[in-house]
Amino acid sequence: MQVTGSSSGFGRSMTELLLKNGNRVVATLRRKEARWSSQLTGVFTKAKEVFGRVDAVFNNAGIGIITKMESLSYEEAHMVFEANSWDASNVTREAIRMLREVNKPIWGILLQDSSTLGLHALGGFSESIAQELDPAWNIKVTIIEPGPFRTRVFADNLQPELAGTKLREGVISSLPNGDAEKAVAAIEKRKRQSLAETMDRYGSWSEDVYFT
Repeated sequence: MQVTGSSSGFGRSMTELLLKNGNRVVATLRRKEARWSSQLTGVFTKAKEVFGRVDAVFNNAGIGIITKMESLSYEEAHMVFEANSWDASNVTREAIRMLREVNKPIWGILLQDSSTLGLHALGGFSESIAQELDPAWNIKVTIIEPGPFRTRVFADNLQPELAGTKLREGVISSLPNGDAEKAVAAIEKRKRQSLAETMDRYGSWSEDVYFT
């Protein structure tokens, strides 16, 4: 499985869970100020060289800025949307190419972590992709909208001077520990179930293919 945004939050929890369960993981991360769309092809190519294939992609990387909408600069807004929408869309493109052209039999799972603002755009984009992909490719697109969890994205972006900060801190403090871990465990379990269903479907003509 390939996981983007693996340095913290859902990405880190998913990576740790997959490794604990004996899965092979391609974990990627990026600096907040860096664009990495130009490196995506190389990431997937390296994954193919090392593992031969990628069966599932968790498209999870994103950044956030918690501030007043009217005080957000154009540069900041552009940076957030570029990372959460365009970069995530580029991951989608490269993932589909890998799942379609490399995997034999042709199948795979694309998990899209959607939310608000730029990541909300990713959700709409994913809905279109799910409708437009050729069913013969058997690429399954799942949109994940988990809501608020106690991950580093909140702690790293809270600004004490904002009126809404105390409200957000209250929401965060009310979230029980372990929620993020339970969420990724549920996601990973459903991923395994889906892969098992697919393997059963193609079992009659895929005797020489190994699934991981």
